[in-house]
Amino acid sequence: MSTNEAVTAQAGPPSAADDFVKDAGGRTSFYPFGKSARGYAVPDAEREQALRAVMRRYRDGVKRIAPFAALLIAPGAFGFYYLLSSHPFLALGALVLPVVLAIACERLFLRYQLARLLAGLERVDGLDKTSTRRRQGALLILAGVATLTWLILRLYRLRIDSLPVLPGATTYYAGISLPLALAFVFGLFLFAIVFGWRSIAARTSENRALLGLFVLTVLELCCIGYVALNFLNPAPKIIVTRDALVCRNWRVRWSNVTDLTQFTGRRGAQYAWVKIGDEPQTSLWSNGNSRRCEVTGLNVDYDTVYQAMFVAWQNARGAPRLASTGDAKLDRIQPGANRKQVIALLGAPTRSGNTPDGQIAFYYADPEAENATQPRAGADRGVIAIYFDTNERVRRIGRYRVRDGKIFDTIGNTDLSGGAIEFPILHMILFEEFNFKPRSEHPQQPRQPKR
Repeated sequence: MSTNEAVTAQAGPPSAADDFVKDAGGRTSFYPFGKSARGYAVPDAEREQALRAVMRRYRDGVKRIAPFAALLIAPGAFGFYYLLSSHPFLALGALVLPVVLAIACERLFLRYQLARLLAGLERVDGLDKTSTRRRQGALLILAGVATLTWLILRLYRLRIDSLPVLPGATTYYAGISLPLALAFVFGLFLFAIVFGWRSIAARTSENRALLGLFVLTVLELCCIGYVALNFLNPAPKIIVTRDALVCRNWRVRWSNVTDLTQFTGRRGAQYAWVKIGDEPQTSLWSNGNSRRCEVTGLNVDYDTVYQAMFVAWQNARGAPRLASTGDAKLDRIQPGANRKQVIALLGAPTRSGNTPDGQIAFYYADPEAENATQPRAGADRGVIAIYFDTNERVRRIGRYRVRDGKIFDTIGNTDLSGGAIEFPILHMILFEEFNFKPRSEHPQQPRQPKR
């Protein structure tokens, strides 16, 4: 009879509350991470007492810091709430990752406390083989479900790409990431209830367990049905054309739109707020002529959808397009791009601030300007300015140089005078911060040190 069999025959199933188990020969085994994991053979009573003392201190410490650990895990729950609509699988990560990190830190802390006492001890096999097999099976099922989820998302993307494109229109379809993520979560709960039926029914009751099983099954079938419906019969949720916007069940011509903004709703959902005609006095029960169009929950990122809507609206209302700057990278910045996209393309700005009329602006040192650090007289000093509107969307781009002591707009081919809106801050950046001073015809002689 093996050691594990002798333990089971003598003492029955091991207690989960005790980390020390004695076999038929009186040999003590220590299982600090549960009886399904491998343990250590304790050679003498003195070592056993020392290990028991460490475990008592460890458990007391865990009880004391448990409330603080909950505070550390709480941001994960808030992240799950706000990422659920826009990035469902990132939301799952925000929910699960803090818990995994907390458990990992707890295990590392225990290993650190036991490292000196466990050094050189003989390793023994775990006692609860059933739990080990169940855990391995659960991991295999989890990996299979994750692979299936990725495959469904990939096939859905290929299916959308293969659909015929409407001439002159950009279409966006419903995303299936959120229902897939919810189906993934509900499926895990169903799996836990089915395989842990006895313990769950004993702790609650069979009726409550059956009710929970029924509710989770209905939710799981609803999510799977939504995914199947959109996969088999995808229909565009938003259509952006040169003349009009179609959002679900309503349509508006761009010529009737007076304003287009973006705002954040519940759970981090993003909406395009469309104002049609002159805005009337709104009441508690009406939004007047304003409509909202959700740009999250689609097959692409909401910033891409909103930027396409913004550009179409600007073009339809005859707003001037961004003039060519002569730089390929700058010309990739489209009107309506947000701050994140500008930073991703150009990097962090050298300076940011507000112009006198309230515009937000990013300023970059022009890489094509000569002698950027030590300007000479007549040197071509330059700065690139990205101007944003009140919604932090790109409104226009400026490219300025210093020529013969004057600020010159290379895009508009004009000199900026003191009356220009941009002049004060550009003058400060180019002349004061860069310490640029045109060389005079009669340079001053250096001052003699005082005696």
